[in-house]
Amino acid sequence: MITVNMRSPDFSVSPPLPADAQPVSNTPPRSTPALQTAVTSRPKRAIQTPVNASLQARGQAVSPDNKNVEHFTQAVLTGLDQQLPLFREQKRLNPPGMTQEQVDQQFNERIANLLQVHTMEVEPSSTYAQFNRLGAGDKVTLKQFIQDHGWNLPTDFDALKNLLSYVRRAPLPTQTLGDYGGAMSWLQPPSHEQLLAVYYHPVQALELPADSELFGLLTRTLRLSEAEAAEPERVISALINSPAAQEVGRVLRAKVEAGSTPGSDTDWLLAGLQVSLDRESLLGSVQPPPRNRVAGFDLDDSRFWGQPASTVVAGLTEHLMTRSRASEAMAPAAAHLLLARKAPQFLVRDIPPGSFMARTAGSAYVRQSRASRPSRLAVSRQ
Repeated sequence: MITVNMRSPDFSVSPPLPADAQPVSNTPPRSTPALQTAVTSRPKRAIQTPVNASLQARGQAVSPDNKNVEHFTQAVLTGLDQQLPLFREQKRLNPPGMTQEQVDQQFNERIANLLQVHTMEVEPSSTYAQFNRLGAGDKVTLKQFIQDHGWNLPTDFDALKNLLSYVRRAPLPTQTLGDYGGAMSWLQPPSHEQLLAVYYHPVQALELPADSELFGLLTRTLRLSEAEAAEPERVISALINSPAAQEVGRVLRAKVEAGSTPGSDTDWLLAGLQVSLDRESLLGSVQPPPRNRVAGFDLDDSRFWGQPASTVVAGLTEHLMTRSRASEAMAPAAAHLLLARKAPQFLVRDIPPGSFMARTAGSAYVRQSRASRPSRLAVSRQ
């Protein structure tokens, strides 16, 4: 028989009995003690996924997207509760002489039926629900949820176990503000009219001369230690949390008549900073803009071929100073802010010194060079 230990995060399983094994009795099979324990105990407790546990340990609320993972896991376990007894009954009624391969195929069909028939709840405030226009009370099949996320559809129990382990993994550490795109990185980014509104920023809210872009205005009043100024991420954090920047974010959100939600002021502030630094791409007549250009700077210029990625970052930093988008002290932070949204590959830390830029007809990739130095890498970008 198949025993599923649903209390274990690894879902320990024993495989189906051999095809020639004799049933214990002719009565319909009942759940094993382990399965009965799991069935009766599960509704009394919430599923404690690694994601949920790690967030609760830090005192943070579980996000709607993580709740969808819990709903998915719960629906799979509930489906197994129903499918396993049906499989055992089907196996008991099998004619003599069936091979183990045929028995396994029957069980795989049960897995396919589970994914096709069983549904799960969807958190209406989750990214998944908003993207698929799902509201409160709407449900989707497990198969649809898997396919919408681009995951491989499990065809056997081992694959289903693997998928459950994957979706329940602890999240990787991420930046609190993501790629610093703010509203620019929403599923539905701001319209051209809204971008124009945030570009013509409310300088009247600041006691500063209106002779600079928004990034320059806000960074002019920052008071940073030498250690802070040397780290772009700390500069950006200080900028975003400054009273002047917070006020600008509030005014920008109100100007575009956007709703007030937690973090929305910061999202519109970041959008304003991005537009102030990169109006060529975000407000230009060519939309969508060329993917290798940012603030009028070509990240894929031929002069960078054969050069390390740091050369490109330095070139963009110098370009922003030349265009008066940022001061010499603040230009590295401005370049970091733009690259985080547009080309984060240039912000990878500890790139081997033998890495260099190259160009081929293919897409971006990293390959091991056949050069004499074993550490040499070729980074190719279209």
